[in-house]
Amino acid sequence: MNDIKTFIIAVVSGLLALLSPIKDFMHAMLMVFTLNFFCGLIAEYRLGGSWSTKKAMIFFYSITVFFVAAASFFIIGKFMHNPDEALYSIKFLCLFGLWVFSVNITKNLKIMLIEGTPMWHIANFVHFVLSLKIVNKIPYLNDYLTLNKNGDTSK
Repeated sequence: MNDIKTFIIAVVSGLLALLSPIKDFMHAMLMVFTLNFFCGLIAEYRLGGSWSTKKAMIFFYSITVFFVAAASFFIIGKFMHNPDEALYSIKFLCLFGLWVFSVNITKNLKIMLIEGTPMWHIANFVHFVLSLKIVNKIPYLNDYLTLNKNGDTSK
């Protein structure tokens, strides 16, 4: 039993050492995911809902997929002897994730805050800028969202 425990500790320690260059990105995204979770939970209560284990598990599955994808991108890039490009890929993935979750956070903030207050107007403006104006600056994202809205992403 001690051999198995030692083996697991060695593997986890090695994996964490391998992923140490991206730990700051992962910490930042963990903070964004936590903020998103609590804003969504408070907004759900504000709308009269209650705790939903199914919604919470879907959220935790999605952030697990995000972290596994980010770690996989970095490990594959490192093994292909392109650590700088792997870090660039992780940075892009995190910035895109930050944008997606920031739109959701501001949407939930609008629900949480009292409409017409100065903070609500700030949240509404930030949500407007994040959800509409930034889309036009990112190549192909506006096309994707337009096609996805119509339900046809095969083009």
